Amino acid sequence: YSRKMIESQVHDRSQAAGILEDLNELAELGIKDRATAHWIESVNSHRDQQNIPELVWTGPEMDGVRSRDTNIVFRETFSSASESLWATTYGYYDGQRAFEELAARMDAAPGLYVNLLLNVDRKFNDQRPSDLIVKEFADRFWNKDWPGSRKPRVFYYPPALDPDRSQRAVLHAKTFVIDEQVVYITSANLTEAARERNIEAGVRLQDRHMAHQLIRH
Repeated sequence: YSRKMIESQVHDRSQAAGILEDLNELAELGIKDRATAHWIESVNSHRDQQNIPELVWTGPEMDGVRSRDTNIVFRETFSSASESLWATTYGYYDGQRAFEELAARMDAAPGLYVNLLLNVDRKFNDQRPSDLIVKEFADRFWNKDWPGSRKPRVFYYPPALDPDRSQRAVLHAKTFVIDEQVVYITSANLTEAARERNIEAGVRLQDRHMAHQLIRH
């Protein structure tokens, strides 16, 4: 194997030296060129089928740029979950509409286990105890915003309620993990504007390792 040959085949030439070393180690073990090539083709074929990231987009369509619609991917995220769903969002508007698809899926799939991570924050000049703010949010969420008969487990990020503004930090991530296999990370909140009118960008991919990493975080 030659470094020049490998550099002609990879996008990042800085990787060529490491690839060359690995290929030469395979050769020393008696794994010949054709066997190595067949193995690489098999790995690439599986990767291409399973792990190609999809660009997810809200906004003007561009010629030559392949992307999927944010609204469609959100619907698919909620409707395709069968075992578990981790959903993290910074904001939502009109809870009955924002959570309609998720609630319907939970009611239709009794085995679906949902963790919902939401931002519960302290409004400007609100000096009330954090527990009181959380209780007020919970009462509003379950009585007004949540449309389903089954309930997800709901979590919040306590630093968002820190009385000291210099220490306050919000839960700003927008991430979804479906059945511990599919990951969707996006700039879009659960709002009609984000799903249909804003400019939003995200990526969706099937990668069990990434899914487990995100769940652990």
